[in-house]
Amino acid sequence: MFKPRHFGILVLILITISLLPVIAQNSKANYQQISKVPLKVTSPAFENNGIYPIEFTGDGAGISPPVAWSGAPSGTKYFALSLWHIPPQGDLKSYWVVYNIPSNVNGLPKDSKSIGLLGLNDKKRNEYEPMKSKGPGVKDYHITVYALSEEPKFESKMVNRAELLNAIKDITLAEGTISYKYERKKQ
Repeated sequence: MFKPRHFGILVLILITISLLPVIAQNSKANYQQISKVPLKVTSPAFENNGIYPIEFTGDGAGISPPVAWSGAPSGTKYFALSLWHIPPQGDLKSYWVVYNIPSNVNGLPKDSKSIGLLGLNDKKRNEYEPMKSKGPGVKDYHITVYALSEEPKFESKMVNRAELLNAIKDITLAEGTISYKYERKKQ
């Protein structure tokens, strides 16, 4: 038998139940903000914001640089990497995309070709594309590493930087970037 004194408790229960989706959504947003911690990305070949060795450019051997990372949060299942540059005209250029790097790997060696899967660079090749800076002056380049909570899912097997970023936007636990400068000498 329902008693009037139980009415207040019933109202409290109904209000709590109606607020559960809002509480859950806010908790998820807070978790995502808290969990996105920075990865530390380094290279034994150059310092952050340092000069990029010619060995890794189109004027040198043209091989990929060694890259290391640390500080991945627990729950990391895979890593992905992107080397990119924004030239003065504003069109983003992509030189190297690697994904499905296992979570037990904490770096790629110089001239890496067999760890993870290679995505497409801007020349639509599954390889590291050494930069051949055009125009005068120093250019800034960036290597970003992403710690992922699961294997990314793609629409096709031809994965470029834009497709990688789209696939990992909701599964990125942490990311970090190392930047460097390169100026091509006159030929």
